[in-house]
Amino acid sequence: VLFDLMDERKKPCFLFLNKCDMPAFDKERAMRSVRERLSSDILFVDGAAEELYEEAAVRDENFMERYLSGEATETELFDALQKLVGERKVFPAGMGSALTGEGVREFMNMLDRLTRTDFDPNAELRARVFSIRCEEQLTAHVKIEAGTLRVRDAFSFQGQTQKVGGLRLYQSDRFQSVPEITAGDVAAVTG
Repeated sequence: VLFDLMDERKKPCFLFLNKCDMPAFDKERAMRSVRERLSSDILFVDGAAEELYEEAAVRDENFMERYLSGEATETELFDALQKLVGERKVFPAGMGSALTGEGVREFMNMLDRLTRTDFDPNAELRARVFSIRCEEQLTAHVKIEAGTLRVRDAFSFQGQTQKVGGLRLYQSDRFQSVPEITAGDVAAVTG
């Protein structure tokens, strides 16, 4: 129903298959089932770079020419995939476990890389919180939609004023502490 609604409104769609950490999970069966029920254009982005190049080439003639000549770059690949996502010709999907966090960062990185945005880093701060974890410290995973957030900035969340203790930009399973994040960044905020 939700997938059909997105289609009616011509909105790009990303999918995340959850609970993939369960013992009975069968990756191939799940992928086949999702493609049969929703669309054959669902593209599982799980690190198989060659498959991404091929899938983009099949759906985009300009990219196909570059790919077949052996000249397609990674930047051109992601430009082509962004275009295909925006035109609803491909639906990127990831899988993992929201409970354990497995696959979530990779999915968020994919979401960030395959969408086009025109965020304003000078606007008033606006962010979307995707998850909140409390392990050693409170960590919120966010996508900054507008503005800039700096370490030690105060902000309001659910009626409470909070102070930013640290900011982390993730790349796969590693992170880099940074003094600020700006519109378009997907990051972890600690405090």
